[in-house]
Amino acid sequence: MLAPIYDNGASFSTKLSDEQISHLLQDEQKLISSATNTIIGYELDGKILHFRKLLNLQDKSLKQSIERNVPLVKEKWQEIVNLISEIPNEYDGIKIISEERKEFYIKGMHIRMEHQMTPAFEQIQKMEQNLEQMMMSGNI
Repeated sequence: MLAPIYDNGASFSTKLSDEQISHLLQDEQKLISSATNTIIGYELDGKILHFRKLLNLQDKSLKQSIERNVPLVKEKWQEIVNLISEIPNEYDGIKIISEERKEFYIKGMHIRMEHQMTPAFEQIQKMEQNLEQMMMSGNI
């Protein structure tokens, strides 16, 4: 049996129609905004968090997760793209996914990696290097 599986946070915009997705794909700024302004299922001080705000939290386990996963996703990027691309558009006459939605998923993940995850990873790496240099020079 084939069935689409989506993330629990709905960051793949499962409620958008293919027509809405086509419009987003035609407007790069709207596509970037859609990809980077994802609301996640977590709250802080009673307020729903946006993904970009989550990345700014000073949380050790989050930083460790970013350090582990960003290189892994980059290493496996083509496999991820292939996985999405190879999802059949339909099965036994039942629509599974459109080509536009596949493109939207791939572009959205790429935008998140380039605009959010990679900069967060680089910031963590820089902070760790600075801390290491300070420790080696005796400033800590």
